[in-house]
Amino acid sequence: MKLLELELLAFGGFADKRLDFSRRPGALHIVYGPNEAGKSTCLRAVETLLFGFEHNTRDAHLHPTEKLRVGGRLEGTGGKILSIVRRKKQKGSLRGPDDEPVDEEELRAMLHGVDRALFRALYGLDHVRLREGARALLDARGGLGESLFEAGLAGAGVAKLSRALRDEADSLWSPTARKRPLAEALRAYSSARVDERRDATRLDVVRDQEQGIVAARARRDEADERLRELAIEERKLQRARQLVPRLKLRRAALEDRAGLGEVVLLAEGARAEREAALATRAEANSLLAQATSRAAEIRAAIAAQGESPCDVDEAQVRELASTLGEVRRELRQSEALVAEAARLDLEMRDAPGEVAGQVDERATLAAVRERDALDREVAASHGKLAAVRARLAQWTQPAPDAADHGVSIVELERAIEGASRVLARGPAAMEAHRRAGKHRAALVTLRASLPGLPAQITSEAPVPADADVARWAREVERLESALAAFEREHDGLAVRRVALERDKSVLLATGDVPTEAQLQQARRDRDVALSAVRGGDRERLEAVIDGVRAADEIADRLRREVERATKLAAIVSEVEQIDGRAAAIAGARADARRDIAAAHEAARAAFVRAGVDPPVTLDAAPAWLSTWRAYVIELAGVGEAEEQARSFMIEEKAAATTLAALRGGIAEATLEAELGRARTNLEVRQAASRERSALEQQIRDARSEEVRLTGELAESERVLDALRARAASLVGPLGLDVSVSVDQVSSRLAELTRGRQRSTRRAEIAVELETAARATKSLERLTERAGAAAKLTLQGTDVVARAEALLGALETSRRASEARRGLDRQLAEQLERAHETNERIVAAESTLAALAARASVVVAELAEAETRSSRARELDAAIRGHEETILALGDGASIDELEAELSGLDVDQALERLDAIVEARTEAERLKDAASHDIASLGLARFEESQAADHAALAEQHMARARPLFDRYVRLRMAATILEREIESYSRENQGPVLSRAAELFQRLTENSFHGLKVVLGDGDRPELVCMRGKEEVDVEALSDGTRDQLYLALRLATIERHASRVEAMPLVLDDILVHFDDPRSRAALAALADISPTVQVLLFTHHARIVELAREVVPRDRLGVVTLGGPPEDVASLD
Repeated sequence: MKLLELELLAFGGFADKRLDFSRRPGALHIVYGPNEAGKSTCLRAVETLLFGFEHNTRDAHLHPTEKLRVGGRLEGTGGKILSIVRRKKQKGSLRGPDDEPVDEEELRAMLHGVDRALFRALYGLDHVRLREGARALLDARGGLGESLFEAGLAGAGVAKLSRALRDEADSLWSPTARKRPLAEALRAYSSARVDERRDATRLDVVRDQEQGIVAARARRDEADERLRELAIEERKLQRARQLVPRLKLRRAALEDRAGLGEVVLLAEGARAEREAALATRAEANSLLAQATSRAAEIRAAIAAQGESPCDVDEAQVRELASTLGEVRRELRQSEALVAEAARLDLEMRDAPGEVAGQVDERATLAAVRERDALDREVAASHGKLAAVRARLAQWTQPAPDAADHGVSIVELERAIEGASRVLARGPAAMEAHRRAGKHRAALVTLRASLPGLPAQITSEAPVPADADVARWAREVERLESALAAFEREHDGLAVRRVALERDKSVLLATGDVPTEAQLQQARRDRDVALSAVRGGDRERLEAVIDGVRAADEIADRLRREVERATKLAAIVSEVEQIDGRAAAIAGARADARRDIAAAHEAARAAFVRAGVDPPVTLDAAPAWLSTWRAYVIELAGVGEAEEQARSFMIEEKAAATTLAALRGGIAEATLEAELGRARTNLEVRQAASRERSALEQQIRDARSEEVRLTGELAESERVLDALRARAASLVGPLGLDVSVSVDQVSSRLAELTRGRQRSTRRAEIAVELETAARATKSLERLTERAGAAAKLTLQGTDVVARAEALLGALETSRRASEARRGLDRQLAEQLERAHETNERIVAAESTLAALAARASVVVAELAEAETRSSRARELDAAIRGHEETILALGDGASIDELEAELSGLDVDQALERLDAIVEARTEAERLKDAASHDIASLGLARFEESQAADHAALAEQHMARARPLFDRYVRLRMAATILEREIESYSRENQGPVLSRAAELFQRLTENSFHGLKVVLGDGDRPELVCMRGKEEVDVEALSDGTRDQLYLALRLATIERHASRVEAMPLVLDDILVHFDDPRSRAALAALADISPTVQVLLFTHHARIVELAREVVPRDRLGVVTLGGPPEDVASLD
């Protein structure tokens, strides 16, 4: 499936925004927009369009909820187009462009079983999930199955999940661990059951109750069986409810397909081929008409032109034009040359005479310049020498020495350095003083929190140790806990004794229970009466009868009330036991109270020995000792800070005394003032020393300069005399004085040069005038020859005018000839175009004929045949989709079996039956609960005459605690086992093709830094994934974060390609996944995405313009499309 268009009609911050992805099918589509432009909104819009609005949508902040709409055009198998609009509604949210309802089954058929969760997991990826997936590969430690499963389920963390499931299961129960919650609950349950069996009595009652339990269990089993039957029936009805509409759709599609009859299935591009052929034929006919019309127009233009003009010799024309131009230039220059020659003749008459002989102008000027320059240098040297001698006279005057008190500069510098170090510690000393005050204030506060502390106490005071106090406190806590347990037991015994007394009162409420002693006494009375009756006394006889009756009545009562007597005896015995245990508890309580008092007394005595008065109680001792430790720390801090401050004061006084002694006085000011004086004195002395050194150096330099200047001056005066003689010999022939200046010599030499230049120029002008005359003669001959060749008669005597007229006539003839040749060329082109157009028409008609032959129709019926073929393909695809869904829901039954099974099913009756099943299930569950309650009640009542009931209740409590733990343990174990088996299955199925493709992609994404992937056996023969760098095997754990990102992306893309090879792929939506890639690897990733785009539509959202620039560099123009948020769709060339 492909997303051709996304319409954000009223969604998020968009209104009537359209994103078109159909302009370049099979291209990599990049959606570019700056931050906050709405990329995330577009991603949610794609998901909402396919799967509906979520209940609590985030995209209703601009539009009301009931107005939210997002639309789009989808292309499915066989080129089927589905245009839909999704609204925010509970039912009927899928609409068409005309707002008519659209069956969700049409969209589900395109989705091929992909739901929202799978779409997010497999086809949605952003840089966060990319990084999480890479970390999940690290958690898997290279496990092959886990790594492949990670890539297939969007970084679900399966390795971590598998370990977490097993760890949580082991935390509940383990064969070797006894303290896990489930093990403890089961052990407690078994113990309670043992106690229950030990205390159970009354076999006949137990049998009756067991029969009741058996009956209750039968009722519970009957309810369970009813629930199972209802569940089976409900599952069948639910399956039928899903299958009936799909079977109906399949039958309708089969009927439509049968209604089409025999259909020739044309190729998918047949319609486009026919339309292209028709368009080509129409276009060719139009072009043929245009070419024929244009050829007729050209023939008419040729006929109107008449006889073809004669050809012109182009070379002769160019030669004539060139010569004419040259003559024109020569004639213009000749006029100026004549005037210049007259001017030069006049100047040559008025110029002074020439100098006899050859004059060396350069040597003459150089000699005069050297003479004048050296003359100026000699004068300057005299001035410099006088200045040097004046400075020497000034510097050699004696200067007074500064007083130094016999202290060298080095000693003074050392003293200043030491004093500076001392002064630098001043802030530390002030801080120490401040800390001392702070510590003293803290001591006052802490002392207030230490009641009983002696006025004079040191940190070495023998206060009790924390360990001793903790030991006493633990002992008191243990004893108090035991005492509380005794109290609780005593209270329980008292409650039990009251209950026993109450039971005893109930037993005695029907009269005293006869005893064996009373029976023996009644029998003795009877025997005495029988002995007396032998005398025949009537009254005694009656007494005997009464005695016999009394004895028999007591015997009968003993037989009848043996159970009540037994209970009463048990109660009396238990009361006696309770009284004995209460006496023992009273003794233990007294012992515990005595031990508690002893512990408190030990703590009090320890504080008394430390001098704490009043002593601290044991309860307050931990807080008191904590405060005491803080007090000791503050006390140490006071001593340390005060010692630091005293040390500074001593060093400060010593440094001030030393500085005062060096200046020849006593310390009267602070160290800072003394240091300032010392530094001032040092600066003065250092300045004076530097000045003396500099003056001595200047004197030495000046004397050297005086010697040098004196020697140079003598040499310069000698050379100056020689230069004056040479200059006089050179300027004499020029008629100038020996003291002449350079300017005068230059002027005289310039006059001589200008005279020579005039003579030279006059000769050059004569030569140039002769050249112009020869050029004019040449033009005249060429004009005559060209005019004769062109059969033209030229008028006039001016050579230039005749040549110009001839050129005009030749140009007119050349243009006419060129126009005729152009018409001939255009006519040939139109005739050739008409021929080519005819061939295109023939080819188009051949194509149409071939298409008609393949469709077994005439050309006019091709469109209808294509429509029937397209409809047949759509119906075939729909039938296959329905059959796949039906078989998936059919629990292994064939379609014919399902048709037969569900043929008479009424859906409305099935829905009513489902409602009835819900009610019946509720009633069955009620009956089951009642039976379970009866079982529990009978089980507890079985032991009402003994403590077995308590044990049974306790066992039920332990079982109630163990049951959810057991369920949780089983679920965890099953989940871990199922997950591991799925991982193994997925690995076996996908290892070969996915790893092979992932290795290619990984090598490409890492720019050949790695050359593939390999499966090796790790610990326990566990298959593990390693990366190959040359021949080196690199574990996943050893990869960098960025390289793990690229490995995960390679596995993910290979998995998607594998999935797309089986079913039609969904659009792959990527959100800024390249933000952690550098430019080279971003280029590689973009090229890889472009390669899979023909198979899987790729929509890459980004706010980085750099990604678009990189895509331009590596993706061909026809395979890249760019859509901008905030503007119309653009191609790659327009996004700059």
